[in-house]
Amino acid sequence: ITNRFLKPDKKIVDLVGKEEVKAIVNARHTVISCPTEVLVTGIPDEIRCYGRCDTIKALLMKWTRFEEVQNIVGPYISHVIHKTRFGGYQSAREVLEDYKIFHSIRSKLVKGKKKLLIPINVSKYCYSYAVKEKALMLSGFSTMLSDAHIKNHHIGWIRQQLKEDDPKELILIAEIAIRNMDAWVKKMEKDVQSEISEQKKEKLKYLERFRNEFEKIIQNEFQAGDIAKMVLEFEELKWKVSREKENMETLSAGLGPLLDAYYNTLENVGNRLTRNKLEGEFKKLLSDEDSERDLAKEWSEVTRGMLKLD
Repeated sequence: ITNRFLKPDKKIVDLVGKEEVKAIVNARHTVISCPTEVLVTGIPDEIRCYGRCDTIKALLMKWTRFEEVQNIVGPYISHVIHKTRFGGYQSAREVLEDYKIFHSIRSKLVKGKKKLLIPINVSKYCYSYAVKEKALMLSGFSTMLSDAHIKNHHIGWIRQQLKEDDPKELILIAEIAIRNMDAWVKKMEKDVQSEISEQKKEKLKYLERFRNEFEKIIQNEFQAGDIAKMVLEFEELKWKVSREKENMETLSAGLGPLLDAYYNTLENVGNRLTRNKLEGEFKKLLSDEDSERDLAKEWSEVTRGMLKLD
């Protein structure tokens, strides 16, 4: 899959020269090609299309005001989407790394407890997508059990993993969490955050297509020698799921009760006007800097009064 999408676009070769393109292709995590509209949007020369991810991240972090962020993030997101189409991304992890960059920028634009929601959201996304990726790998392993080339100790290991987790159940849990997080992002103010959310979905759509092709290869062209590498990858993913879960729980400790109460309330309110009022009250609570107040209790009192009036 990688080689199929790494072939440089002829327009890019003509634009920057064969030697530069050769260097681009050989660099890991380097953008392979770039749409023409990105090249002419006024992105600083040091960013352009060919810097490494760390360099781009460092440069993007210089922009802190909303107007400047809006000017730089828009073209860059379009560029990242182009990257997915031509195989620049190799895994969901790389997509999420870019997503963290945008969240870091967004975190400079908010105050109070809203700022804490940014790392919580990133952590929840990382955890949910890691769980989903783990479930997809488990499904692939399950298919391998019918392959005659698999060694007995690999069969035992696969069965143990399937005994620990049900792939269908994991995917369901992850997708519910992702839907909840997407719903939360959509409710944020219409600024850089909402822009990023929509573009993220488009990036992940292309990533999903590449993953599906990879699954077909596993099922149709499986070679026994590949499984040792996949075992290591899966064990690493299990560790990542555990780490992200701990990180998510730590970050959510302060706001967890409030967020749970908020989601539970909205699920039971059908009136659109009432939902809008509740969202407004919720934002007021998040903007409060007093860490000693019981916000979950205050939310219950606010909603009780509003729902009685409604």
